[in-house]
Amino acid sequence: MTTSATLGADIRRAREARGMSASELADRASVNRLTLRELETGTGNPRLSTLLAVCHVLELDLNVLPRGLAPMVGSDTNLRSGALKRLLATRRDRTKPKE
Repeated sequence: MTTSATLGADIRRAREARGMSASELADRASVNRLTLRELETGTGNPRLSTLLAVCHVLELDLNVLPRGLAPMVGSDTNLRSGALKRLLATRRDRTKPKE
């Protein structure tokens, strides 16, 4: 599972690999510099919109999983099909129109 610190370090590495300063990234993503610093150090709790804006500027994909799916993802990011099928069946049953 990706922690805040790991995600932040990945974002910082991507920024540095593009030769971009933190101030430049914050400006281009329209986020507060303190918010970006907290994101990169894993000490903040950024909004999804902030993550998406930063990832857009850095041309990174952000994969977000619902809480119920996260435990089903292995370290190699392959979904465990049995658990996923059970979760999806439960969700379908809840959303099935009543006759």
